[in-house]
Amino acid sequence: MRGARAFLAWAPRVLGLLLLGVHHLRVEGLGMEDVWSDHQEYTPRAYYLECPWKTIDSADDMLLKTGLELLWLGDQPPEYRQPLEALQAAHGFVESDEIFISAEANLGLAEAALGWGGKFSREHSHTEDEVRFALEGGVIWDIRERGPGEHWIRIHVYAGEAAIIPKDSWHRMFLLPHPTYVRMMRIYKDELGWQATYRDELPAGKEEL
Repeated sequence: MRGARAFLAWAPRVLGLLLLGVHHLRVEGLGMEDVWSDHQEYTPRAYYLECPWKTIDSADDMLLKTGLELLWLGDQPPEYRQPLEALQAAHGFVESDEIFISAEANLGLAEAALGWGGKFSREHSHTEDEVRFALEGGVIWDIRERGPGEHWIRIHVYAGEAAIIPKDSWHRMFLLPHPTYVRMMRIYKDELGWQATYRDELPAGKEEL
């Protein structure tokens, strides 16, 4: 009887540890569908900005609707080094740099880059694929849906994930509500392909690429 009571007392703890292990293995397994849903407990991964209840339910669906590809590379250097090198080799990327933006550490820089009318938050496009790898924190990407409606689709990207936004796609970027900072790596072929074309600067009738 005493043994039964001891088992009942410890069983919830053992089950909790097992579930924690399963969660850890699920994330570490690097399956994109698993990573896609990992943050669902507090916000949808991706959704239509005008209709937040209309969610994008998979990485494949996001790719189909916008061309944006989301990849899990890893959140520690030993984990992401090899996938990062493979990504660079596959796309012919030869250059990279990093940027750190924090609303707490430097509000002025954050607002200049990601605030109203900021460098990254204005709708723009590039003639080269844009690849951003979140090393710390996270960001919000808005990207236009393909098709005549051009609806905004918003996606939350977190540390360990790389977003590949196809060239000639209209998009913009913001900080997350939490955490309010991001350290990102930019991966590219040539600076020329990264020159932004801002949609509000184009002549009337020339908004289509």
